[in-house]
Amino acid sequence: MKKRILTIALLAFMVMPLLGFSDGFPYVRIKEGDTKTLSLLVSNNKTEEITVRIMSKTGVVVYENEAENIQIINRRFDVSYLEPASYQLEVESANKIEVTPFEVNAKDLTVKEELSYTIFKPAFKQRESGKLDFFLTNPLKADTKITVYNGYGDVVYKETVADEKTIMKRFDFSSSFAGTYSVSVINQNHEYTHTFEVK
Repeated sequence: MKKRILTIALLAFMVMPLLGFSDGFPYVRIKEGDTKTLSLLVSNNKTEEITVRIMSKTGVVVYENEAENIQIINRRFDVSYLEPASYQLEVESANKIEVTPFEVNAKDLTVKEELSYTIFKPAFKQRESGKLDFFLTNPLKADTKITVYNGYGDVVYKETVADEKTIMKRFDFSSSFAGTYSVSVINQNHEYTHTFEVK
């Protein structure tokens, strides 16, 4: 019988084969239009699902739309219905989210393109030895919450990583009970979940 043990170690492995991204796409361009409108241009080098959303600074989604199998998005948004406040426009692809903040004022809006940033999604690689490699590029050094659950929803590992630009870990499930496990990663108000089997 396997013991309910989960060990974790820092990794020192080549990250590029695990990642398979950082190719500079999709290209995102946002500019102000007339009377509280935003113009969005997204150009991609491959056809994939792209999600466009507008979020408040408190994390409330006020607009979201998914587009599949396209390489160009050219869209104009009327944001006159939004209350004066700070918002951000997000363009999400398979591996990252491009974020551009903007301010809605009483009469107009201001796009803060100089404050744009990228949120990279975590990458996972499961190995036959019962190990799971985890990698996250975190350029803003945002706090990242990592939680591992077993198939019953019990927390078997929990950690908050702070002030790290690169997070690399190896989870060792070789001595854990067989079953379904999931890893939840929360970074900058976004949660990502990876589910896998331990045999």
